[in-house]
Amino acid sequence: MAHQISESRKNHSISLQWVAYAQAIASLQMIRRQVFQVEQGVAPELEFDGKDDEAEHLLALCNNQPVGTLRIRYLPPFTAKIERLAVLPGARGQGIGTLLMEKAIAAVLTVPSS
Repeated sequence: MAHQISESRKNHSISLQWVAYAQAIASLQMIRRQVFQVEQGVAPELEFDGKDDEAEHLLALCNNQPVGTLRIRYLPPFTAKIERLAVLPGARGQGIGTLLMEKAIAAVLTVPSS
């Protein structure tokens, strides 16, 4: 899961990395808590639903700092759900959400259908 892309936008170095939940739990949870719980008022038990271990996680870094994330869950027989897209307020407006979605969609499209 060490795939990475890098891009420069507005004088910031933005990179995307596929990460294992257990290895990046602090960064993933920090971003999701800020966006979903603090900003949107989502209850913790709804946001952290116990399905993160079965998902693929994409982490966005801006100047090596975690700023965005999403997860993909695959449901049989042929469904992929892109969920929990979140970008911290200070990192918005730079296209990070778009980069995350483009990378996730490209990953879903390359999964074998059998």
